[in-house]
Amino acid sequence: MDKELYDKIVKELEERGIEVLGEAKDKRSYPFRFAMWAVGRPLKSTSLIEVRKNCEKAKAIVLQKKTVKQEHQKLSKVNGRLSDKTSFRVPEPILLIEDENILVSEFLDGKTLSEHIVLNNIFIGLSEDELIDVFRKFGVDLAKFQNQCKTGKNFPIHDTLKENFESTKEVLPEDIADRINEIGLEEIEVPKTYIHRDMNLRNILWDGQKIGVIDWANSREGNPLEDLHVLEKSLTNRNKNAFWVDLREMRREFVESYQEEAGFDVDDYMLNVSRLSFLLDKIKSKPRRAQEGIYKTEIKRIVESLE
Repeated sequence: MDKELYDKIVKELEERGIEVLGEAKDKRSYPFRFAMWAVGRPLKSTSLIEVRKNCEKAKAIVLQKKTVKQEHQKLSKVNGRLSDKTSFRVPEPILLIEDENILVSEFLDGKTLSEHIVLNNIFIGLSEDELIDVFRKFGVDLAKFQNQCKTGKNFPIHDTLKENFESTKEVLPEDIADRINEIGLEEIEVPKTYIHRDMNLRNILWDGQKIGVIDWANSREGNPLEDLHVLEKSLTNRNKNAFWVDLREMRREFVESYQEEAGFDVDDYMLNVSRLSFLLDKIKSKPRRAQEGIYKTEIKRIVESLE
């Protein structure tokens, strides 16, 4: 970032009451450059996790990438749909410099749920019961948000799966395509609503009082179960490294609290059909994923559960 642009952002932030004293850049984990300014010492971290550890008083995060206009619109839309009934936090957009591909948004404090699970492994941080309470609370909060954002239409998961299969069957391994084709699907419809679409443990924060949800770049109207099975997959992956907590119990508590608030039942069959449709949609957008065997093991597991 050149000095002229840096000075322009500093001026805009200071006019909004944000004091600019430090900068941190991430070049390892994320495909974009960002700087974060705080009311503390300058930062020299190389990872977003380290930045969060050392920047508890951060006020804003500055993103520089080509999709900032889209992200600004989505953050504005999501914040516009939040109400007092929804207790999780979403970053508020602060400043958009469109010609420079710059977006400044609120920085939410707190640790990610992924970090909280790691800290539990080394006997610091939240206990297992406290983690379960957080997942239970998030199930309620997510359902409240989705209920607020309903479109008034239903989302036909079974029909969407059939459409995605028709678009991908030629690039899928023949044995898997044949097995999917033979599945007798039940009709499944859920209320269409606004969804995050990347609800993994790294995008959910807990600061001890409230949950925060970040990275809404892929959000749109669609199937509410997508957010559930993305989180479920993230929990499954993390469970391999969780030594002292049973993440399956957290998953159960999350789903139970979600469905109670959402007003419709959620079972493994629905989640598996939704997940299979989601994966085929991923392959539809990038057919090479099928050729490279990406998702092959997971698709086979889901198909076996549906047969």
